[in-house]
Amino acid sequence: MSQSPGYQTAMAPRPLQNQAPQQSETGGAQNAHGQQPPAQQQQQSRTSSITSIQLCQMATELISEIVSRTTELCTFFRTVQVPTGSKMAKHVSIDRRKRMVEGNKAIQNHFVTLNVIHHRLQEQLQDDEEVPFDLKSLIPYVEKTRAKEEKESQEILDLKAQRDQLLVINDQKNQQMLETMKIMRLILQDINMDIKPDVIRPDGR
Repeated sequence: MSQSPGYQTAMAPRPLQNQAPQQSETGGAQNAHGQQPPAQQQQQSRTSSITSIQLCQMATELISEIVSRTTELCTFFRTVQVPTGSKMAKHVSIDRRKRMVEGNKAIQNHFVTLNVIHHRLQEQLQDDEEVPFDLKSLIPYVEKTRAKEEKESQEILDLKAQRDQLLVINDQKNQQMLETMKIMRLILQDINMDIKPDVIRPDGR
């Protein structure tokens, strides 16, 4: 009977040890039922919040950075000098070599990120293709410009037709004027012949 208190003290902490696995098991059960830890939820919310427009902006920035780095490397290659053996030339060549290596690594990393962005955009486009979408809705002004062009072309055709008609009418009037002028000349000639006095012959007859 003297050992019963010790036995009780030894057995007392066992329920506390059993509670932790139960809590972990319950937590695992909750995770098994579909509840994710908050860190994963935050990561998913961040990734889902990035839109395709933002990805395209990131890609354009990366492309501009790649272009600037490549131009910098080209300038380094152009300014490379033949080693002269002096300490200054060695330091300059070492510095340029470091910069070229850093620029090359940066360009490689940018291309890797561009590849990731490309695959991400393809996934988003595949998800969007499931929903019917009209590309013309993005540029509604195209139809308006086409309508304006059609109207302008029709107006131009009408003006050309009117011009042709006016030219034909002008030609007809010119022909009529020429005919009237010829007739008037003939009439004047006849009048002059009638009014003209007789020619006096030298013999008086």
